[in-house]
Amino acid sequence: FRPGHFQGVCQVMKRLLTIVSPRYLFMGQKDYQQCMVVSRLLQLMKSKTELITAPTVRQADGLALSSRNQRLSPGAKQKAAAIYKTLCFTNENIKPGSLSRLQTQAETSLTASGFTVDYLAFSRADTLEPVESWDGETPLVCLVAAFIENVRLIDNMKLSNTAKGTNKTHC
Repeated sequence: FRPGHFQGVCQVMKRLLTIVSPRYLFMGQKDYQQCMVVSRLLQLMKSKTELITAPTVRQADGLALSSRNQRLSPGAKQKAAAIYKTLCFTNENIKPGSLSRLQTQAETSLTASGFTVDYLAFSRADTLEPVESWDGETPLVCLVAAFIENVRLIDNMKLSNTAKGTNKTHC
């Protein structure tokens, strides 16, 4: 979704991994795409480093913790919780078939909450391949990037309705 960004991530991570040779690499699931890219990098490097993905830490209202939240006014912080509510909405309403209507509803909800949506996408949880029509079986993740007060916030949710009851969320 950000051309060139993940190539840069891979270059930096490859250097770091080569120099440090860590046994474990801890990353937060908040940036799901980055975790998946680094996981693939570790495979390609045939690295013995084990990637451990930590769950996203959230405020009581669901807003994912991020240093970017400090740049938001108190009012925008309240509105920012709409991202999590929107992710929960997609999780509760996903059904086999075309995802375009659900995507439009979710984007409309974010826009109504004061966001400018960069993207809201459904992707395969294992490959990040975009999914426009869901087969009812493949595990999915909903990925969101949206601006409020010129601050870009990202979040995601593995959709539990797509994983036969696994990865249950706490919406």
